[in-house]
Amino acid sequence: MLSIFAAFLLPAWAQFHDLKLENLRSYSYYETRELAGRSSVWILFQPECGSCKRQLGGLNCLPAGVEKIAVGIQGTRERLAAELKFIKYSGKAVAASPSAAKLFGTAATPTILYIGPQGELEQRFSGYTPCSQIASAIRAH
Repeated sequence: MLSIFAAFLLPAWAQFHDLKLENLRSYSYYETRELAGRSSVWILFQPECGSCKRQLGGLNCLPAGVEKIAVGIQGTRERLAAELKFIKYSGKAVAASPSAAKLFGTAATPTILYIGPQGELEQRFSGYTPCSQIASAIRAH
């Protein structure tokens, strides 16, 4: 199992299913290898980002079986968790170190990553993206 710090050394296809990220719902870690064989949408967010709140609250149209994961990339664990509670986000939620922004290639938030069942990055969206556009891209893969 790799930490978020070591993951940047791997080829891109291996990175997303071999991470250990801090769970924002409990004092434990979430291991992304649990996603092996399943597609997922990762929403990279930061506190006090209006577009991030809108994005996290508007992902109801994703195809069945696609896991959604909120990834806090800045702020304290407590502040990230409070943001998710405020918008009533119910999916998986993790915190990543500041180096995650570099690993994920995040220039702005929200950033949405569609990760395929083999752990490969299939699609990246920067900034607020309507759920229907994300869902269409997922169905196209």
